Amino acid sequence: MTIEVSQLGKKYGSKPAIEDISFSVQSGEVMGLLGVNGAGKTTIMRILAGALRPSSGSATIAGHDIQTLAARKQVGYLPETVPLYKEMQVQDFLEFTAALGQVPGRHRKQYAQRAIDRCGLKEYQNSPIFKLSQGYRQRLGIAQAIVHNPPVIILDEPTRGLDPNQIISIRSLIQELAQDHTILLSSHILAEVQMTCQRVTIVHQGKVLAIDSPAHLTQVLDTSSSYELECSGEATKIQKILQSLPLVNSVQILPATTPGRSLLSVEAVAAQDIGSELVSALVAQNIAVHEVRRRRANLEDVFLAMTNPDQVLGGE
Repeated sequence: MTIEVSQLGKKYGSKPAIEDISFSVQSGEVMGLLGVNGAGKTTIMRILAGALRPSSGSATIAGHDIQTLAARKQVGYLPETVPLYKEMQVQDFLEFTAALGQVPGRHRKQYAQRAIDRCGLKEYQNSPIFKLSQGYRQRLGIAQAIVHNPPVIILDEPTRGLDPNQIISIRSLIQELAQDHTILLSSHILAEVQMTCQRVTIVHQGKVLAIDSPAHLTQVLDTSSSYELECSGEATKIQKILQSLPLVNSVQILPATTPGRSLLSVEAVAAQDIGSELVSALVAQNIAVHEVRRRRANLEDVFLAMTNPDQVLGGE
């Protein structure tokens, strides 16, 4: 394992920020840390990056105890707020951070240039940092994390404050970096985590609730299935037909989005696909079905169910 965390804890006075945190990240894996604000994600990352001393437990990076210099050399860290010297030029800043990463002087320019190329900063390498957009500053933050070519990269909210186009760009960059590095990242954008991470660790109130792949987590939660049907015909008539089917739990009439058509939401009692049964029952009653959309549980549903069990699952 590249990262091994065992019963990690951190207290501020008598108040625990995290308790008994245990998980591992395999070499070449992208692991996501999920949790609401204050759940303990940043505390975990700061400890693993060597910026914070734990109160209890242990952790290793590439076999080295996190409290040793040997472990810190294995890590590149992007904090939630990137510390940038805005008057410096991009190239100079990365050579400076390469020096902090103990890259030998004769290699610093080469290492900085490689980070510039990998993070798409070549056009701005001679520009002062204050002239960069937020998206490119975030790229520079990632560049400083990888400039010394560490095997492990820790990214705290790497898409924080970015617009949709910038988020897509950073996501692509992370996927490219995953080919050569082990990555631990946190994010509030659950769809990003679902698309980027092989596994997720859900943290709530300083404790681990679950560790698994997004696909398996959603599969476990998906004990029922929801459908939206767009049909021609009277909505109440369609509702009665669908409610008579044995595997249908409930049918709700929704506001129609297309003139002359009815839109209904159907909740099935089992996770099996009953879309064909719904269509067959309507066609048998001469109801034209224009579209059937099946909604499956996603990572957001899992997160809400675990951190707020009373939350009603929903969404598009």
